[in-house]
Amino acid sequence: MKTLRKALTILRQLAQANGALGVTDLSMATGLDKAIVHRALKAFVDERLVAQDPASRKYRLGPGWLQMAGSHLAQLQPVEVAKPHLLRLWADTNETINLSVQHDLEVMRVLAFESRMNVRVASRLGEVAPLSCTAAGKVFLAFGPATLFDQMIAAGLEPRQPKAITDPERMREEIALTRRRGYGTDLEESDLDYSAIGAPVIDHDGRCVAAVAIAMPVRRYQVADIGQLVEQLIDCVQAISQDLGGRLPPAG
Repeated sequence: MKTLRKALTILRQLAQANGALGVTDLSMATGLDKAIVHRALKAFVDERLVAQDPASRKYRLGPGWLQMAGSHLAQLQPVEVAKPHLLRLWADTNETINLSVQHDLEVMRVLAFESRMNVRVASRLGEVAPLSCTAAGKVFLAFGPATLFDQMIAAGLEPRQPKAITDPERMREEIALTRRRGYGTDLEESDLDYSAIGAPVIDHDGRCVAAVAIAMPVRRYQVADIGQLVEQLIDCVQAISQDLGGRLPPAG
């Protein structure tokens, strides 16, 4: 078990690094003996979890992680079903497109296509955020089980950014609005200079199993044709829902 913990420590350092790291770098960062680091890296390289640059002899995460992550995400049925629809939405809007799922009181990003524009918002797979301050999170609160909202209020509304809603009654009104119009918004509530609109993906059992969001910098949101973006977003989630045997509830 100790050996496994040491190996995981090395992998975490590589995952957090901005660039490739050498054996000495990893030894200093982890406090592990160079010999231990070297042996662990050799095993990781053999399994393609780590790759070594032939010129610098330094190490970075390898393609094995992407393959494992891809296999895991493919088991989440909405991901594979949604992918072609998200690609169309991405091509039509040229904005960052995200697919998120709910886990406890958070949303987790499981698929993302970043805008090709020079000024854009970044999107990282596996990133999590509170339900209360994200467009996707508000979608799950609006279209998920009623108990989810009560659980979130009991846990407390996290003031992630100054514009995040922290008053329970205001949040109740926000979720009711999301349900009526069929989409949720995030206007610098989860992050600065970040805005998004999100809508639900409904499966054959009528469950909200995922949320699709269009994200962009605030300045572009302020001048965008939001009505058109909402229409494109709803068309996208409607198509995904139909492929899953479900359909969106009527707005209003």
